[in-house]
Amino acid sequence: MARISGTNFRLKSLDSKPQFMIAAGNSGSGKTTITLGLLRALQNRGINVQSFKVGPDFIDPLHHRHASGKASINLDIFMAGEEGVCKEYSLYASSAHTVVVEGVMGLFDGSVRDTASSAHVAKLLGIPVIVVLDASSMAYTAAAILHGLTTFDSKLTIAGVVFNFCGSEGHAEMLRDAAESVGVRCLGCIPRTELVSLKSRHLGLNYEAAADQVYSAMAQLMEQHLNINELLEHTTPFRFEPVSDSVPTGKLRIAVAYDEAFCFTYEHNLRLLAQLGTVKFFSPLHDAHCPDADLVYLPGGYPELFAQQLAANESMKQSLLALKRTGAKIFGECGGMMYMGKTLQTSDGVVHRMCGLLPVETTMLGSGFSLGYRRISRGKEVYYGHEFHYSSYASNPVNTLPVVVENANGKVLQSPIIAEGKVLGSYLHFYFRTEVEITQLLF
Repeated sequence: MARISGTNFRLKSLDSKPQFMIAAGNSGSGKTTITLGLLRALQNRGINVQSFKVGPDFIDPLHHRHASGKASINLDIFMAGEEGVCKEYSLYASSAHTVVVEGVMGLFDGSVRDTASSAHVAKLLGIPVIVVLDASSMAYTAAAILHGLTTFDSKLTIAGVVFNFCGSEGHAEMLRDAAESVGVRCLGCIPRTELVSLKSRHLGLNYEAAADQVYSAMAQLMEQHLNINELLEHTTPFRFEPVSDSVPTGKLRIAVAYDEAFCFTYEHNLRLLAQLGTVKFFSPLHDAHCPDADLVYLPGGYPELFAQQLAANESMKQSLLALKRTGAKIFGECGGMMYMGKTLQTSDGVVHRMCGLLPVETTMLGSGFSLGYRRISRGKEVYYGHEFHYSSYASNPVNTLPVVVENANGKVLQSPIIAEGKVLGSYLHFYFRTEVEITQLLF
């Protein structure tokens, strides 16, 4: 029985449901394709499968949801802490028959060295790892790579390897021999093909009908070239004790934007919001107005792709301005903050008029790329999150809160939180550990 130090959280060592992590030696190895194919293949078999994604990413979980029919949950040690990751895993894994976790970047790539990496999460949760290797330009060298991955950390369990982008059956035979020579179970050799490639992973909720066909093609490829039965048989080490949230629902009226333009939400944050009150979803793109609310949450997404449509929905913008005048709290993250500003300039140079809730102007022109974890300090209060955006402020923001924003290495960054009355917005994507943190920041 493993314990998280300083908590009452427990793991039971019981043989039970299959659970495993799809990880890789490096990004671009195809772990997302294999994960999506497995999710759809398991769904096709009538198996209740729950997916997770290591790290702060929003996009892969959206694909998971569409491939499996069930919301995917982020597991991020930097943002949630070890206990938080254990609780998230338990809450959602306990009701599933099979659990599939997709790793992030390379197996040992974390916020600082291997902290918060796929390997860190796998060791914390006791999940066996299936390594995906890009075998397009190698043969027996795969043995050396597998030897390194399997011996680098003795606390990590490598349950097998899947070779991706194989050129021929002869190539596959050489790769199987390489795996056997270092005692690693080869679970499959996936051929190189263009039939299962997604044109863009940055699809948000704006999925074409063809995307579903791609998931089905991925599933067929996995059924043909991956030994799914053997995979399930060798990845059943234990299960988590079920944990449930018992916090009573509050009385706040909460409106959450959710559509093609605003779709970057963590299930965890939505669950915390539901503990504070009644949550209603609305669409700034398609609805005429925002519901009456004490708190409006405008998450990130792709407002730049729908800037003209957002600008044209005048009644929605006016309803948000009316809520501001009545004293409602309005909170926007990244794309949501861009929509809350005065204007948004798209990559073609056109300036679109947004809500005017905050005195900011944003642009897609210039070098505004920002990526990484963030630790946000406001007095004694500390919050966690990340940034990922290509846009930038067109001019220096005013009306900023007194916060200190640091990256994972402790370097102080300029990433302001803009406030005007009860309206807050920033480029930060927050991961709130408790509902108390939400009320601390917003109320």
